Amino acid sequence: MGVAWSAWSELKKETLLLNDASAFLKISVMTSGQRAIQDLQS
Repeated sequence: MGVAWSAWSELKKETLLLNDASAFLKISVMTSGQRAIQDLQS
C-alpha cells in the first residue's frame, strides 16, 4: 500500500507538472502568435 501510494502521488505530481508545462506552452505560443499578427498589421 505504502509503496503504491507514494508511486501514485509521484505520478500525479508529474502529470500536474506536465499539464502546467503544456498550458504554459499554449499561452506562450498564443501570445507570440498575437505579437506576430500585430507586427504584420502595423
